[in-house]
Amino acid sequence: MSDEKNDKPIVLCVDDDRLVLRSLRRLLVRELSAAVAVELADSGERALAIIREGAEAGRPVAVMVCDMVMPGMSGGQLINIVNEEFPDVRSVLLTGQAGYQSIIDVINKSRLYRFVAKPWDNDDLVMTIREAVASWQQQRTIERQNLHLQQLNWQLEQRVRQRTAELERLSSELDEKNRELIRQAGVRKRLFANISHDLRTPLTAVLGYLEGMIGGVIEGEAERDKYLRLMFGRLKSLEKLISQLFEIARLESGSMPLNMQQVDLAGWCSEMVARYREDCLARGIEFDYGCQLTEGDVGRLLVRIDAVQWERVLNNLMDNAIGHTASGGRIELRLVGEKRRVVMMLGDSGCGIPQADRDKIFEWMWRGDRARTWRGGQSSGLGLAIAREIIEMHGGTVDVTSEVGRGTTFSVSIPRVTE
Repeated sequence: MSDEKNDKPIVLCVDDDRLVLRSLRRLLVRELSAAVAVELADSGERALAIIREGAEAGRPVAVMVCDMVMPGMSGGQLINIVNEEFPDVRSVLLTGQAGYQSIIDVINKSRLYRFVAKPWDNDDLVMTIREAVASWQQQRTIERQNLHLQQLNWQLEQRVRQRTAELERLSSELDEKNRELIRQAGVRKRLFANISHDLRTPLTAVLGYLEGMIGGVIEGEAERDKYLRLMFGRLKSLEKLISQLFEIARLESGSMPLNMQQVDLAGWCSEMVARYREDCLARGIEFDYGCQLTEGDVGRLLVRIDAVQWERVLNNLMDNAIGHTASGGRIELRLVGEKRRVVMMLGDSGCGIPQADRDKIFEWMWRGDRARTWRGGQSSGLGLAIAREIIEMHGGTVDVTSEVGRGTTFSVSIPRVTE
């Protein structure tokens, strides 16, 4: 195929008479050279080869002007094959010898664009070819537009799917947030009810003791001393509750700054252990402490913590363990050094936590059935909630495993500082 102006539509002239081919070429170059590129073939076989090569090269033939009577492959046969393989090609049939029946057969079998009798009228032939080229170009434009519309439609469908998925995700998140808000509203309602009760109870008791002392019901130095100690205990409990409520307010508002320092948690826990051991022994509870280091450790488990707040975490976890462990029971504190984290595990042999309560024990003022087994007074239900908030502020996590009647283990994991 020639390289003549490759961006122009191709008109292929097919005739076994070379004089006819040259005549057609001169006519089309003179009249349509600005609009089309002209190719010649002296047989049906050669024409078919040109059309196939052009299709493979991305230069399809637009119009084929073909003689009806040719040796070998006839014009009718060529048009039928081209119509099967390349239905977009506009076929113009030239004939001066074939009968009308042959022409009708070609028309019936193929999508013949136009029939032109020999000898042709130049103006009529040029007009026919110009219209055929315009028809081919229009179809190509429509096909490109359809393809573009299909691509746009596909892109639109993709966007709709993405937006639908995004809306479904947002809807799911909104539903989850609504459920969380409802849950928090219930937590706050219970929190305020419990706070009201826990503030009123010690105050009512203290007022009762004072009325008895003022009214002379409580007499004698020993009795007065006894009730003064009871009032002192009630007021200390009240002071602890108020302190915890202030902690809650600071934690929820984000106004509790952390004084982060690099600390050897193994050494830090060792210093705390003596006090905890004494507290446990005073209640008849066995206390054990151990530190498990990984291979290559040099005896230190470095972490970044606010030591004051971390002491509050451990105190709250220990208070919880002691409060739910009977005399003769056991509490065990273990540190485990992992490659990137340090795990602090505190286990007790206490009453355990029912499965239904394990997701609720870190909620503010949650007491559940375990409040009935608290030894040494009423639990405020705030210690574990405060502990979890402080742990999460340190980039840590806290998990709980428990079996009713066998005990509970809290596992606190925080990032480790590598040496």
